[in-house]
Amino acid sequence: MIDPLQELVSNLRNQKPVKSLFQKMRENLDTLNTITRDRPLVIMHVCGSHEDTLMKNGIRYLIKKELDNRIKMVAGPGCPVCVSPVQDIDFSVAVSDLPNTIITSYGDMIRVPGSTRSLEIQRQKGKDVLTVYSVIDAVKLARKKPDKKVIFISPGFETTTPATAIEVLNKPPENFFVLPSHRLVPPALEILMTLPELKIDAFALPGHVSVIIGANAYKEFVKRHRKPSAIAGFEPVDLLMGISSIVQQFVDDNPHVANMYGRAVTDDGNQIAQQSMNTVFKPVSAIWRGLGEFKGSGLDFKSEFSHVSAKEEFIDQIELETPQEIPKGCSCHRVVIGAIEPEQCPLYLTRCTPEKPVGPCMVGLEGTCRIRAIYGEV
Repeated sequence: MIDPLQELVSNLRNQKPVKSLFQKMRENLDTLNTITRDRPLVIMHVCGSHEDTLMKNGIRYLIKKELDNRIKMVAGPGCPVCVSPVQDIDFSVAVSDLPNTIITSYGDMIRVPGSTRSLEIQRQKGKDVLTVYSVIDAVKLARKKPDKKVIFISPGFETTTPATAIEVLNKPPENFFVLPSHRLVPPALEILMTLPELKIDAFALPGHVSVIIGANAYKEFVKRHRKPSAIAGFEPVDLLMGISSIVQQFVDDNPHVANMYGRAVTDDGNQIAQQSMNTVFKPVSAIWRGLGEFKGSGLDFKSEFSHVSAKEEFIDQIELETPQEIPKGCSCHRVVIGAIEPEQCPLYLTRCTPEKPVGPCMVGLEGTCRIRAIYGEV
């Protein structure tokens, strides 16, 4: 008996549908005289996992080869660790110097450089800095160590935010605090449209985020800016179906939100997850590392949950200097918006490597520089 999941994965990595999708895209591109090698169709994905799919499976190479360089895939701000502000790292480093504190977060967040130090360096100095796999682990730690103040740094887009919100609603122990470093994808799309150096023709929308917020969350954006868009999954066929749908929208002159990840994404998304986020958090102006502060692009606690806020608890106990958002010579802030390729950064694979990262894009598991460094140039 064939395992249904194994069969699904096999079909999504199957050579036959891949060839068929490339054939369809070639035929459609041949009808679009305005799209050439000199003026390719620029599609930005806003998900680090899409960049991983493109590189790991050789899809970037295939797009260049099979479509005669008429489509250019650009990596956007889809790495939450890369856009989390350096102020949050500096704050956490300072708090880790306080007695009876334990800093917890995901592994890549702990390795991200701050203005002068990372939390990994603090750990090497003997500070209590622990890697956890989820906010649940941090809450369990707080219960086991009631004499310590446990701080969870909570980065991420709408995908990871509900888990943090639910734990807050479940009334964690009084010695548990959260530093929210969440960012929102729909406002990020609006931000990208204001950057004059970018020329984006279409968007491959993130699958994980869309599971939470739903396809309808993008409709007003697409209607306003007339940018063909497709929600795509993370297997080779998933992503190519999204790209093919975008090309078809250009042929039909019918920009809309195509949901090519229907097995996981609905129009309205996960209502329970949205409700938990909306109960605990409120939209606020937020800093995107190296890009500036943008209205309504982040989340912070509503007043009734301020007792869980690490900022409220510790801000008067530490001193912070003016942050250095981007290390000298680093171009992460331009890589993260797709303005340049990683290879164009002067530090890429010279001073900045996955083993010794200088900028956040070489640290985050979804960071464009790190992914390119691991899988090699196209």
